Amino acid sequence: MATAHVADSSALASAEGALRFLESVELSASGDETMEVRVPGLVAALSLAGRPPTSLPIAGTTARGPALRIVRASPDGSAFGGERIDSVDGVFALERPGVASVVRAEGSVEATVETGVRLDPGWAGCALVRLSVRRGAGPFVPVATLTEAGVAPGWLVRRLARSGGTRLVHIRFDAVG
Repeated sequence: MATAHVADSSALASAEGALRFLESVELSASGDETMEVRVPGLVAALSLAGRPPTSLPIAGTTARGPALRIVRASPDGSAFGGERIDSVDGVFALERPGVASVVRAEGSVEATVETGVRLDPGWAGCALVRLSVRRGAGPFVPVATLTEAGVAPGWLVRRLARSGGTRLVHIRFDAVG
């Protein structure tokens, strides 16, 4: 097991900072070909299997997808992400497997997705019926009032992706008012 410590990437600028970071890394095997990596503020589940698993435990829940290689989460369960994900139990479900990142903040959830997404109402914490999109580094701009709270349908995500000229869309769900 390797161990190490670093609060932010600026500390990596020096050899001493890089060493402290490496000392904060905790590795543990969670199966024959899977492992968990922990650093301050982040936990990741990794599969090195020739045939990746269809589920990986992460931050007290389970990520699911057709072939999961890496899934990451905040230790408190307020953020999840990865590739080839279908869903994270009790957090979100995608219309089809893909890249996803979701982050819950007070009164809103930000997501970066390439397909429709359905947030679990218990995890989201409130009825999130307004959808906004961010183009580049600009501010979020409201684009829709959702007919179903916490659900950005695939057709809308695809339309936003086409209009932005990108595959991934950065959206925010929040409550009106």
